[in-house]
Amino acid sequence: MDLNGVMRRYPSALALLSACAEFSGSAHLGILLAQIWPLPELHPSPADTPTWTVLSAALADARGTLDLNQHGQIILGWAPGTVRVNYVITDNAMESGAVAADFEIAMACRILCKLLGPEFTPELVELPRRAPRDARAYRRAFACPVAFNASVATIHVNAAALQAPTKLRVGRKDGVGADWATDPAPLGDLVARELALKIALGESPSAARVATVLNMGCRTLQRQLEHAQTSFRLLCDGVRFGMAKRLLRDTDIDLTNMALSLGYSDVSVLTRAFTRWAGTCPSNWRASHPAREPASRRAPEMTEGR
Repeated sequence: MDLNGVMRRYPSALALLSACAEFSGSAHLGILLAQIWPLPELHPSPADTPTWTVLSAALADARGTLDLNQHGQIILGWAPGTVRVNYVITDNAMESGAVAADFEIAMACRILCKLLGPEFTPELVELPRRAPRDARAYRRAFACPVAFNASVATIHVNAAALQAPTKLRVGRKDGVGADWATDPAPLGDLVARELALKIALGESPSAARVATVLNMGCRTLQRQLEHAQTSFRLLCDGVRFGMAKRLLRDTDIDLTNMALSLGYSDVSVLTRAFTRWAGTCPSNWRASHPAREPASRRAPEMTEGR
């Protein structure tokens, strides 16, 4: 096998995973792989720690083993009575995000189960993919209602489950945690990542807000982007274009809801923007880029309880 050729064609673990799902005929390969992937170690802690803090650390540890932060982020969001565990793709080069979202959300669900106990079940799981021909693997993996054709991958958790402190911590028995520090990303990549997060989570993707997150002034941000031969608007367009293509390829979401999920007030605004980027309207692009669904096969059996 030409390993160098494989690495050139599939430069990331998630790209290789998506290709394997297509080749194997298993649309839910991400779900299956997440069931056997090693989870981070949890050990007793002498002090109480907020459960959501340990959850964040466990998610970071699990994702660090595959260097998944270069492709997407898992963000915890709080709403009245509910905690949302959101997975947002931040890599514009990813053509499809369905298998990646399956893997990330199934892994997060297993971590929640390990942290909160085997009796834990989410209230709802939403996935940005078309409903599969055979959804049994998803029902077994999550043990809760699963909604397909979502704009963002999300686990909905009862907030009460994360309110009580825990006496667990993430890391080895010697108390040393894993260090997944990475090299600083270029400014354009940092801006694109923040834009993807804000757009996906329904926040305003303004230059001022992004500059605040990056701890710099808005004018400084614009000046440094110009020095890097790009602009805030170009980066924002690129992020929205990537998100739109994945939704068109992976889901059956209608254009009105797609426009709203991308922060547009009207579908006509999305249509004009997408036509400018792609040279064709969203409906024509979707028709000419059909999802590469694997052949229908019986879902492999999986162990219960995640």
